[in-house]
Amino acid sequence: MKKLITTTLIIIFLVSTGMSQVFDGVSISGDFNTALQKFKSKGYVAETFPEGAVLKGKVASTDIEVYLFKTPKTHKVFKASIYLPKKDNWNDLKYQFNSYHNLFLEKYGKTTDRFQFFSSPYYEGDGYEMQAVENEKCTYSSYWSNLEGASYSVEITKYRQVKITYENDELFRLKDKESSDIKSKIF
Repeated sequence: MKKLITTTLIIIFLVSTGMSQVFDGVSISGDFNTALQKFKSKGYVAETFPEGAVLKGKVASTDIEVYLFKTPKTHKVFKASIYLPKKDNWNDLKYQFNSYHNLFLEKYGKTTDRFQFFSSPYYEGDGYEMQAVENEKCTYSSYWSNLEGASYSVEITKYRQVKITYENDELFRLKDKESSDIKSKIF
């Protein structure tokens, strides 16, 4: 029951904030330093790195990590990846994945791409699903691309976590252009 309530509360945070450009009330497409300060004011602890920051905080009493990525010159947030808590068993991990996959399905419709399979020698039901996850032999991922300037994904990572990613398509292209400009000036 607690698991259902926590999942429902996180879903409410995602949906109620308009998801396409906002997570927990902070713009995914705005100025990086402004976004960082807003997350900090909500109690997130941030550690920066050259391409962005990792923030640790809570949403609906659930510990999460948010990776914010910025464009190299203009410092605009173009991508956020939210890592949900690690799971110790396959049923909990799959349930969490399916919960978010279904939420996005309801909100954005049919997926652009969807993959749900295990690679040899693993298969669902063999009792080694979590070993397959850690060995990157479990592919559970769903993608929604180019939806009103944004793209989303929900996937199971090798870290036994569900990761939800938001990308601003225009700013992602800007990041590529800025990165290319920087490289062309070096060489």
